[in-house]
Amino acid sequence: MLLTGCGKSAEGKSGKCKGHGGGKRCTEPGCEKGAVAGPVQKCVAHGGGRRCEEPGCSVSAVGGSGRCKAHGGGKRCSDEGCGKSAVGSSGKCKAHGGGRRCEEPGCTKSAADSFGSASGPPRCVSHGGGRRCAEQGCDKGAKGPNGFCKTHGGNAPAAVAPAPAQPAKAAAPAVKTTAKV
Repeated sequence: MLLTGCGKSAEGKSGKCKGHGGGKRCTEPGCEKGAVAGPVQKCVAHGGGRRCEEPGCSVSAVGGSGRCKAHGGGKRCSDEGCGKSAVGSSGKCKAHGGGRRCEEPGCTKSAADSFGSASGPPRCVSHGGGRRCAEQGCDKGAKGPNGFCKTHGGNAPAAVAPAPAQPAKAAAPAVKTTAKV
């Protein structure tokens, strides 16, 4: 069964490509993604495929390098002296113009959400892109996993137990001095 508009080859007996449900599926309960070739029959997110060769790293390897993006795998930025990971087809990192750009006229910043939002095209955080602060009435960009902007505690370090209250020190008794004239 061919799906209209899909030019990818069919996988297995289903007659569908992996993206439309063909081929082997991940064996993780509840996961519908395609399994990556290998002994575990899982998708990349659940441990399928090659892993980074860096000791202690369990992230997926990118490209033929055998390493994840953080450890030098995949394409690198083409700007001289930059070792960051390239984004998209430009061959550059986000800082040097790679990836989607904000579509606000005159803005050259990187788009915070590469697919745009329900309200329109991709935009940088300054122009309304990305997640917004969860504080009611605040429209700033959210920082970190808690969903708040910096003003409302976003990207704050883990909660630290408050220091035990120190007992109030008793005031030193006043010393009366009498001056002899």
